Amino acid sequence: MSRRAVAFLLVTALTRAAAGGEESAALFERANRAVERQSFREAAELFERAHRLEPHPAALFNAAAAWDQAAEPARAADAYETALALQGLAAEQAAYARERLSVLKKSLGYLRLPGPIGASVSVAHLKDVALPTTLHLRPGNYSVEFRFESNQSVHRELRVLAGESKTLSVERPPPPAATTPAPTPAPRREPKPTVSSDASAPGSSNRALWGWVGVGAAGALAATSVVLGVQTMNSIDDFEASGRRDLDERDRAVSLRTWTNVAAGGAIIVGAAGIYMLLTTDTPKEREELARQLRSPGGAAFRF
Repeated sequence: MSRRAVAFLLVTALTRAAAGGEESAALFERANRAVERQSFREAAELFERAHRLEPHPAALFNAAAAWDQAAEPARAADAYETALALQGLAAEQAAYARERLSVLKKSLGYLRLPGPIGASVSVAHLKDVALPTTLHLRPGNYSVEFRFESNQSVHRELRVLAGESKTLSVERPPPPAATTPAPTPAPRREPKPTVSSDASAPGSSNRALWGWVGVGAAGALAATSVVLGVQTMNSIDDFEASGRRDLDERDRAVSLRTWTNVAAGGAIIVGAAGIYMLLTTDTPKEREELARQLRSPGGAAFRF
């Protein structure tokens, strides 16, 4: 049938099917103008919209003829097949639809999608169409997406050959497992600082160090006081030997005795402070070591 004859069929179908609602009639009018401009893709989409508003086989026949003229054989075959299944076409339109469908099927594959019911499918020119459904496809490779009520999806890859008929079905996936929220971690409790009993602790090491410095300094002062004490006794002996007339020797003896007392007093004070620091150290090991050294004959103990 020539393009002019097809256009005549479209106009005839338009006249017979435009008895629906005003919006559907307006879509038919726009589609008819698109046919006159040979904008067949636009016309096909408008006829399909009109059919969704006011279902009628003539609207799908018009859409099929427009898709056929727009070089969309798979979509044309789908529309011809659906229009024939609805029945109600004029005899001339039905004969033309069967003739074109027979020719188109030879170069197309046919895909049956039986379910599951409630799911939808997207493949080629179908977008989120409810299952079950069927469609024609040009030969080639396709990605088929099934989407379920749970918002889960399943993908299948498919190869279609000319004249081939295939059925593709998938199992409904199990519902997603309920996720248990992760427990909120308990607030972390920072450990309280503890006083280290290790001898390497900075505080105890410094205290012990100064304690030993004090003890050492006390020992040095004690030794000095002993030397000065001997010198003081010698000066007193020399003063007595001069019949108490050598005033310089007397002054020297007095000065030496003063420094002897200063050294002895300093030894007592510094030594006591050092021993106190050692005895009050935080390290039990150091206190034990100090007691051992104080008990030993050659330890830090001394007498004046």
